[in-house]
Amino acid sequence: VLKEIAGGFAAKLRTELEERAIKVVHGHNLHHFTPVPAMALSALQDSMGIEVHHTYHSVWENSLDIVELCRAWRGQYALSSYVKKRCADILGLEMIHTVPGVARDRYDAVTPLSTDRDTKVILLPARLVREKGADLAVRMLHILREGGLAARLILTTPDQTVDWDHTSAKFRKEIDELVTRLELGEHVEFRGMGFEEMPQLYAESDVVIYPSVYPEPLGIAPLEAAAAGRPVVVTDNGGLGETVKHDITGYVVPAGDLKALT
Repeated sequence: VLKEIAGGFAAKLRTELEERAIKVVHGHNLHHFTPVPAMALSALQDSMGIEVHHTYHSVWENSLDIVELCRAWRGQYALSSYVKKRCADILGLEMIHTVPGVARDRYDAVTPLSTDRDTKVILLPARLVREKGADLAVRMLHILREGGLAARLILTTPDQTVDWDHTSAKFRKEIDELVTRLELGEHVEFRGMGFEEMPQLYAESDVVIYPSVYPEPLGIAPLEAAAAGRPVVVTDNGGLGETVKHDITGYVVPAGDLKALT
């Protein structure tokens, strides 16, 4: 069945490549979920003579069979030193370490930090899932306010991401209950955002936090925050420490350390 699906996909992709005279194709994290795209590209590489370049954004140990398809492609790239090492250790792949960037046209104009705002705005620009540390962010806000700092927290609820494990609703309920228990209802805002709206959200903030409690492959949000001229506090987890220059563009703190984050 997979061969049949991959054949149909390859036929459609061949038409697109021929009509546009494309000779180089970028495969984005194709070693996940299903081998169909990798099977199609491998067939087209052989029959059309196209070049396939592949970027690894994360590593799953159960994807070794698909990796065998990707291994023969000309370009192999990891988006961070952390992912590069994981690819070597788990997949046996040696590759080029790329340095990711952000869409420049979104961040050409940097909005200066507000100097006359009494209440400081803290932003956590991530999916509202446990791994991103939203509960730590809420507890941090409580400590800050108890200590006399006027601050509020914006938590994003992106509408362009997939809830693979169907856990978001349950976690949102836990966060709502935590906010209520700590009497922070007036100081925590849940903001539904599309990707194109993120520059404006960074412009509204004074500081960006990314307190992930799992090893982030990289974390694009800290790079976006830097492009928007905002300092960032991240946890030393996975590739996050590669995106922030400690004491220069922000701070890197131990993962799960509420006191250090605060």
